[in-house]
Amino acid sequence: MAISAAEPAGAIQRGRGGFMRNALDVPYVTDPSGAVVKSGERKGEPKRLAYGSPSGFGKQIENTYNLAKWGERQTVLGIGVDLALIADCAVLATMDRTTDEFKAAADRVVMRAKDAAQTSLAADRGTHAHALAEDDDEGRNWIQRAEAGELLGIPREAQAALVQAWRDMLVRDGLEVLVTEASCVDDTWRLAGTLDNLARLTKPLRFALVSGEVVTIPADTVVVLDKKTGQRRVGRDGTVMYWHGYAVQVASYAQSVPYDTETEVRGTWPWEISQQHALIAHLDVLGAIEGNPSCELVYVDLVAGREHGGATVVRAKEWERRKDVFSVGRLTDENVTAGASGRETEDAPASGPTPAVTPTAAPAPPAVEQPTEGAGGLPVATAPSVIELPTPDEGGPADPAAVEALKKRYLALPKNVRSGWLKVLAEQAITGMNGRGRVPYLLTGDQGLHTVRRFEITRGLVLLAEGGSGDDETLRCVCAAVIGELAHWPTISAGQVVGSLGADEAALFARLCDELANTTVPAAIDEATGRVVLQFPHLAA
Repeated sequence: MAISAAEPAGAIQRGRGGFMRNALDVPYVTDPSGAVVKSGERKGEPKRLAYGSPSGFGKQIENTYNLAKWGERQTVLGIGVDLALIADCAVLATMDRTTDEFKAAADRVVMRAKDAAQTSLAADRGTHAHALAEDDDEGRNWIQRAEAGELLGIPREAQAALVQAWRDMLVRDGLEVLVTEASCVDDTWRLAGTLDNLARLTKPLRFALVSGEVVTIPADTVVVLDKKTGQRRVGRDGTVMYWHGYAVQVASYAQSVPYDTETEVRGTWPWEISQQHALIAHLDVLGAIEGNPSCELVYVDLVAGREHGGATVVRAKEWERRKDVFSVGRLTDENVTAGASGRETEDAPASGPTPAVTPTAAPAPPAVEQPTEGAGGLPVATAPSVIELPTPDEGGPADPAAVEALKKRYLALPKNVRSGWLKVLAEQAITGMNGRGRVPYLLTGDQGLHTVRRFEITRGLVLLAEGGSGDDETLRCVCAAVIGELAHWPTISAGQVVGSLGADEAALFARLCDELANTTVPAAIDEATGRVVLQFPHLAA
């Protein structure tokens, strides 16, 4: 889905790790299907998709309570260290908390307080320790960055001890480093990042699990070798605590493929990467500073990380996207035809009473200046409580050759897309909601209704499906750029929304779908509604 979460001016450009990134540091990689951009400045070039980060993926299911409390305490500590911040806090107390000025000023105070408390010091030291080991792996003289480490409070001798601890671990445990700092993409979970190392075992390694089971990684196995530098807390039973997210991260690396960030092309590893075992090398930076350097291996069960941790994250994200959990529309009892179970019956007569749907929590959509009218002249400033959409303008006959070409593109779509999302939308438009608001748009039969409206709606839906953006939320966001807030009104189905478009609106809809499918469309969050707003360059111009 080619939607950028950046501000309109935040172009995608090369950033951290060599990946193309937007202003919010989201990585963009080429579409694994090989799809190309069909129009615009990048016509013919590989289409890019927004991916997530392996390091952040597993955090969705972590218990971050203790970490959040630690962050709050560090902020308070920082204010006590930098007394000037106390005066700034007093100024904040006089400001309107709903304004952007307050939010920006408060964010500055928090950042300054964290700097004063050296909240990010451990992370910066960890990054430096990674760089030391990377230098050693690549045969570079790490001493050239020693001064930077001293500025972080790591004495030069402690840095030397960390490098030596890394070397000793590799020799002691029989690990041959094959790859260092490699860019990779995980198309299964749609993640992109940089793994620390791939390593081959030159001898078997045995680990005793907390359960009492002994796990052996055979010699010649190639594993992901990740580095961690933070504190390693161990429970009374030997369990490593607060590291569960790392298992998901490493599992993602293990199922990734190499990615050339310059050519934006996927490759293949020359070795088979273990999908069962992985290793974390714990470089104890704080211990080195205190005179007790160490680098110890921690075993990672990838099956658990992938099938339990990663699968749970996927389910959590699916749950987060559910739209059918709550509703603000309440049907009045006198207008509901109910069966014995109390649920509305499916065979309620279409000519029966109009079901009055009363929004009980959501306000009516806010008034907008352009466009002042939506489908068939329906005002978009207020959405109806009853599902009653005017008959849209069909706009005359469509070009027969264009219709035939479009049918071929439709039939070329995957069967599950045609029989899934597209079929559901068409049924919603045909049946309406509760028997009202029928706005069919299908190009039916050889001599059927091949109108401009129906052709353009179908063309737009095919473009979305071809571009991998076939979902109700994206569809509503595109329609909102045409007809305003009515596109998001909860008592109108997605099929009705797109079916309500008149001929001119449908033509604009198809054009915007083309932009979305073949270019990167910036997006922003409407703070008033919390919705994503697509900011099409075509409309801005």
